[in-house]
Amino acid sequence: MDAITLRTALETILVDRLGVYTFANGAVTPAFRILSDGEAPPSYTKVTGIEAILFREPDADPVPSYRDQGAFLLWTLFLVDWSNSGALHRAALDVLAAYPGTLINRVSVPEGEGPQSQSRLVIRTTA
Repeated sequence: MDAITLRTALETILVDRLGVYTFANGAVTPAFRILSDGEAPPSYTKVTGIEAILFREPDADPVPSYRDQGAFLLWTLFLVDWSNSGALHRAALDVLAAYPGTLINRVSVPEGEGPQSQSRLVIRTTA
């Protein structure tokens, strides 16, 4: 599985929960992006509702076996509720239902440093 395939599946799962990006030119698109480590979103983008951010490169979780060693892929997905609507928990549970074994952790953000309602999900898929 690659990041684009997972993004497409997740966007379908979260279709009724995702917020929107509004760009400087007025264009609107679902609030879902794929980022590389250290990459920042454009500063002129306005976000409303729940934003999903998927890291481009997964980690690997080795699975030793008799003749070779396979691995699961561990994808990091952040869900951020910019409107503080309380819908974040339901969105995380939707992902968990589609990808059993997903780890969900609340992200603590110091007050004034960004949206207070954030979760980090680690999704396990086969390679």
